[in-house]
Amino acid sequence: MCNNSNHMQGYECLSASIGSILNYYNKQITGNEVIILGSDIKVYYNKEDDIIGSNMYESNFEFLNKYKIDFEQVMFKNKEDALAKVEKELNLGNHIIIKLEAGSLSYNKIFRQANEANHYVWLLKVNSGVFKICDNYVPTREPSCFLGNVSSDIILNAWEKKSYELIVIKNCSSIRNIDLKKDIEYGMKNYIKNYLLGGKFNNFYIGKDAISFFWNNFFINANKLSKEKIINYNFQLKIYGFISLKRILNELLLKMNTRYSSEYKMIIHYWESICLVLVKYAFSHNEKTKKQLYDDAYDCMEKEEKILQHILLEIEN
Repeated sequence: MCNNSNHMQGYECLSASIGSILNYYNKQITGNEVIILGSDIKVYYNKEDDIIGSNMYESNFEFLNKYKIDFEQVMFKNKEDALAKVEKELNLGNHIIIKLEAGSLSYNKIFRQANEANHYVWLLKVNSGVFKICDNYVPTREPSCFLGNVSSDIILNAWEKKSYELIVIKNCSSIRNIDLKKDIEYGMKNYIKNYLLGGKFNNFYIGKDAISFFWNNFFINANKLSKEKIINYNFQLKIYGFISLKRILNELLLKMNTRYSSEYKMIIHYWESICLVLVKYAFSHNEKTKKQLYDDAYDCMEKEEKILQHILLEIEN
């Protein structure tokens, strides 16, 4: 069963694991569909906490509840109880996703940047001295996958730091053979509408206003921001959902064979190049680099808004 699904690269670690498991039961589902079908998905900027992110993580659980997929989320105080739970559930034929501290993982050097960040992987098997895992979102510049054995010492260390938390995916029969096409189209339209509408709720700016207020705040304070702070902004943009949601949308547009998928892919590349300039500015604090960053960021925002308007019209018609 696992071998049929384990190389389905996603753009968020938990949804990538859930999507890979559920794809065995319904070929319409990948990690992308888990995100777009779960929550009323939004990009946001929290001005008080100075964080640009999204509700992608919450969308995973809303998806599971919405489609009546039986799951259990539990933590343990010690590894003996955690491993006993894993053995029991695997023997029952259930699926296990474990929560790890990304900074403790060593199978890709990108995790060195992650510090205490959460990272979910699909646990396939536990043998003496090794854990066989499937990680379908390794957050390299071009996201990648990892399938293989990792030393139990490394996994247990990373797992302990997250209280031996695991998610058990049990009965998945409710998702079998359901046609999700209309739901997926609705989820895509809803995400685009939320982005274009923008707005504010309490301390949260939404959609296009989120990225606009993020950059406004950045340029007001740029000269006094530390290198570490600016690099953290780059991490937020790439990992917390701003760029990941664009990648998810574009993958879904490609499946629909829309006219604008290639143009939207160029927008994603534009944002990724802006992130590189952002990192460059973190090290240099050069005024010329800041001017380039300013021009590119606002140009990209304007171009993306126009393309999203065209995409929305195409999907609705």
